[in-house]
Amino acid sequence: MSRHVLWLLLNVTLIPTIVFSQTPSSIQQARFELGKQKQAVYEKLIACNKSQTPNQQQYDVRYYALDLHPDPDLRILSGTVDIHAVVVDEPLVKLELNLLDNMNVSRVYLLDSLHTSLAFIHANNMLVVTLDHSYMTDEWIRIGVQYNGQPRHSFGFNTQDGQPMIWSLSEPFGARAWWPCKDIPADKADSVDIRITVPSRLIVASNGTLREKTISSGKTTYWWHEQYPIVTYLVSVAIHPYTVTYDHYLYNNSQDTMAIHFYMFPSHANDLKPGNAMVKQMIAAFADLFGEYPFVEEKYGQADFLGGGAMEHQTCSSFSFWGEWVYAHELAHQWWGDMITCHSFHHIWLNEGFATYSEALWYEYQHGPGMASLYQMQNNLYYGPGTVYVEDPDNDNIFHGGLSYSKGSWVLHQLRHIVGDSTFFQIIRTYYASPAHQYGTATTEEFQSICEQLSGKDLSTYFHQWIYEEGFPKFEYFWTKELQADGSYLISGMVSQIQELGPVFELPIDMKVETDSGDTTFILNVDKKREPFQYVLRAKPTDVKLDPDNWILKTVHKIDQPNYSLQGIIVNDDEGNGNGFAEPGERVQMYLTIWNTGLEAQKVSWQLSTEDSFISVRVSEVAFDKIEMGSSVSNSDSPFIFDVDSAAFSHQVRFLLTIRDADGYEDIIEFQVAVGMPDVLLVDDDDGQNYEMYIDPMLRENGVLFDIWDVSTKGTPDSLERFRAVVWFTGDDRSTTFTAEEQTVVRNFLKNGGRLLVSGQDIGYDLAADGNNDDRSFFSEALKAVYVADSADDPWITGVSGDVIGHQQYAFLTGVYPSADNQTSTDVIEPAEGAIPFMEYAVLKKTAGIHYHDDITGAKLVYLAFGLEGIAGPNPASGVLLMKKILDWLTDQTQTTVHQPIVLNSQFRLEENFPNPFNPETVIRYSVPKSGNVSVVVFNLNGQHVKTLVSASVAAGTYRVTWHGDDDYGNMVPSGVYVYRLEANGFVQTRKMVLVR
Repeated sequence: MSRHVLWLLLNVTLIPTIVFSQTPSSIQQARFELGKQKQAVYEKLIACNKSQTPNQQQYDVRYYALDLHPDPDLRILSGTVDIHAVVVDEPLVKLELNLLDNMNVSRVYLLDSLHTSLAFIHANNMLVVTLDHSYMTDEWIRIGVQYNGQPRHSFGFNTQDGQPMIWSLSEPFGARAWWPCKDIPADKADSVDIRITVPSRLIVASNGTLREKTISSGKTTYWWHEQYPIVTYLVSVAIHPYTVTYDHYLYNNSQDTMAIHFYMFPSHANDLKPGNAMVKQMIAAFADLFGEYPFVEEKYGQADFLGGGAMEHQTCSSFSFWGEWVYAHELAHQWWGDMITCHSFHHIWLNEGFATYSEALWYEYQHGPGMASLYQMQNNLYYGPGTVYVEDPDNDNIFHGGLSYSKGSWVLHQLRHIVGDSTFFQIIRTYYASPAHQYGTATTEEFQSICEQLSGKDLSTYFHQWIYEEGFPKFEYFWTKELQADGSYLISGMVSQIQELGPVFELPIDMKVETDSGDTTFILNVDKKREPFQYVLRAKPTDVKLDPDNWILKTVHKIDQPNYSLQGIIVNDDEGNGNGFAEPGERVQMYLTIWNTGLEAQKVSWQLSTEDSFISVRVSEVAFDKIEMGSSVSNSDSPFIFDVDSAAFSHQVRFLLTIRDADGYEDIIEFQVAVGMPDVLLVDDDDGQNYEMYIDPMLRENGVLFDIWDVSTKGTPDSLERFRAVVWFTGDDRSTTFTAEEQTVVRNFLKNGGRLLVSGQDIGYDLAADGNNDDRSFFSEALKAVYVADSADDPWITGVSGDVIGHQQYAFLTGVYPSADNQTSTDVIEPAEGAIPFMEYAVLKKTAGIHYHDDITGAKLVYLAFGLEGIAGPNPASGVLLMKKILDWLTDQTQTTVHQPIVLNSQFRLEENFPNPFNPETVIRYSVPKSGNVSVVVFNLNGQHVKTLVSASVAAGTYRVTWHGDDDYGNMVPSGVYVYRLEANGFVQTRKMVLVR
């Protein structure tokens, strides 16, 4: 089933969204977001009995007959369901059916004898029927169930344009929300009758063929008959006073005709005409690729509904948003998901991955060879964790947009290249026509078996790695050429897999060698972490490209220059106190070890620099004749030397090492060295949790040297006085924040002029609302706050304009950036006497943080009534920036911003960003040979401005800037292709990059 589902709250009028020309980012973002929303609702929908019970394994349902009477005014559904089943495992004395408890069952009876009622128990979302006797193998059971109620979630009573709109959407386990059935995808009924009686102004769209329409007493009964096997979640109704139009699909060499039905909301029927006109072309295209439309003796229909997103109901797909790609997706499901259904939701990729790849095949069908790869790269990239196989459908995300949809589609795209086009489509058509699966179900292993039989290849490793394991290959490669005595060229190189997640992937890769006289493609079969290659060509090679036609879900980094990384730092202060630390007043020698994983470099120079005002570099350059590929070198014979100012405070010094070689290559490595001893203490008082992992980098990225005191293992800190400042956080602790012993330590620290930052979401509740008199006194006297409320229920916090700390500060407790995601009970406070509010909840307009300065003792206090660990935006550095402002105020310091060094270069240049594709951030490097105004701007493919990364007057040099995938307002932009442009002194250059979410 298609998980393009944006669930709408019941009783909300739909705002139509009609897009027949979508950008890549809009398609992928919609797929991810709508799938996520569908899964969220599904998790709320049913929390039990999702797996087949042992009793349900004893019988096979062959037929359902639904006779339903939805009341649009009372919003009640009443009806009867007849069930015909045959016993497959005897003896069977009870029949277990799925039906949610909120539906009321009035009677269960034998159909062969309408006067014979059967005993039943309806509890725990199961309807357990006691049969009239013990049924044996091959014996038929025919029962009827009368029931009524107000269905939840999977069956909706809404209004659209002031008229009733009644709908169903049942995948994965939602049929039981509105009719009694064996709600298991492995058991398809051979046929289903659906009779719906509604007020005559309404029109009913459903599965199969409309057999009859009867009118009586102002009501109309629609009798739809589905003659093909169907799974319960595909049974559907869509009811509204629709505008109905028809088209026709010609098949069997245009000798036969199948009707196409369009059930549209009248308010936008005209808008849908262009998209609807494509549908018969799509049916013809998929029939050509896969095999004839599976339900050609019935119809294909499209019905507007309010269930959210789109859903491939058998023979009549439902849509809450519209567009070419979603039309293709839901139509393809008629083959993949409806005709052949995944045997269980472990294998949902057989539905969703196939339908998603069908979008690419439709794009290729329209635009020509190679376009499927382009569609995959633009719309179906997924670089996240998780397996395509759903390990636990009862609890895991079945409809993961990245796994079930996008990565599942790549399994097919890659397979196509491995076995070849003709064999791939032979596999698809054989799978379609297989008697074991057609109008039935399939597992991954059954599909794999067909692939192996027709390709003659052992694909066990391929399917295991891509379905049952995580990750994707991250390739690095390099190549060199060598002229041979006979005039040919020897090409040598190495392909490495550098991914941390997942296996070493085994698959063939196209290696395209470009020459002055043409291109040649070799196949490299990789099955090791490092795979060497050698090729001989007569023509001079100009480039080697790995998988240039994008048949593999991967990232690629071509190493065409040296690639340096810092391996080690040694600080020698023998001219000082010799304790191995750089400290104020000392002259220090520094030794660096650099590892080159790229190409060999000749005549290499290292230059050390820093803009830290407390550091003076005395010896800043060293040189090497060469640095070979894969080797490490150190300046052990020629140390860098720097002096530390005697007035320096303890902090991390940011150094930049600029590396240049004879070929003009240049790289910059940034690193930090501690000066002094830690003078800030981080008190970890989060009751044994690990929230320090979020606060730690807020200190490190501000160059702070600090120690950590873990209260859960060490107890109360004995003394805080030796530290320049203390950061104390309490995490989720709601009952033991600031014990009596801790209160004494804090009071003494502040009494002696200490500088303290306190952060925690339940401190006020624990001390002032639920504490004793001493707790309340500590809260008001030491923390300088008045408790107002336990939960602000406001995730947006903003600084007070003009405040020394709060000015232009923001903290979003929900967002796209990593955080503890634990801020469920942020306190509301007010300042006590002498304190000043500097942060407030943006919507509530109440205080979220105060600061206090004691003019007599010199003590300073900052108290945040929320947890720093919960900051998730509005940008990646929000927590770091807030921490900097607080610490600068607490310690009376104004830190100097460290800028990139000037590195001279002879020409303007905008380099390829790295990594690319990327998530969550990428680095862009550019060079300018002379000073002047420079701008680096990001645009989307429509030419719309997204983000200004640089707009400044700069000196000549090489610079780099990081883009975090956000716009000028800190909002994250969707996945897709973006353009970045450099403008400087009349020079303009643009490049493309790919952002994936």
